[in-house]
Amino acid sequence: MVISINNMIRKITESQWNEIACRYIINDPDFDPCNVVYNHGILGSFEKAYYFCIDNILKTKEENLTKELFSKELCENVSILAIYKDTIESEIRKFSKSGMTNPVAGVIMFNTDKSKFLLCINNLEKYSFPKGKVENLEKPRDAAIREALEETGFDCTNIINEKNYFTFKSSKKHCTYYYVSGVPEDYVFAPQLKGEIKGYKWVSISREMNFDLFTNQAKECIPFLNLILQKWK
Repeated sequence: MVISINNMIRKITESQWNEIACRYIINDPDFDPCNVVYNHGILGSFEKAYYFCIDNILKTKEENLTKELFSKELCENVSILAIYKDTIESEIRKFSKSGMTNPVAGVIMFNTDKSKFLLCINNLEKYSFPKGKVENLEKPRDAAIREALEETGFDCTNIINEKNYFTFKSSKKHCTYYYVSGVPEDYVFAPQLKGEIKGYKWVSISREMNFDLFTNQAKECIPFLNLILQKWK
């Protein structure tokens, strides 16, 4: 397993390490290159960097590379993060156990007659609603709009209703999803950030929906299927 992990780490190039660091850590308002600061914001940024790398660079499963090891490797491969390398593993471990992971916000995008909803397809061929982590001091509605724009290129600002949402809570996740209807089926969706989303799929809403799709490729959508059917039946 150690050899496998080492080989996996070697796949990440110097430019990719730097891109990850700039996108998620260095541009974080809580980052200080002169002082080690551990708070919800900076640890959440390390977590987001980890998931980006797993899904879009390594394209592997979470169990093949832990958040702790990834975070340490990130600090060792990007010089400006070196001040974190001796303590980041234990801090990430405590952060994960505390359940303090950043809440998630997203949208369930319906077509104009509300007969279909949109799913994004990532590089692992997994399906999900457009969604992402809520940034520091960001409202869930604003995070949902931002994530939808980043992942689909579609701006929901003028058609989202901040009162039309539902939440899903578990020991590990706190998700807020907003219902957005009126999205044109012929809209040409395209992610704003390269490497995160590879395609899209409109799913017809009916009692006979293809649940095999959700069981095999879109497990995270399953808790919301009955809510979708109830709201739009």
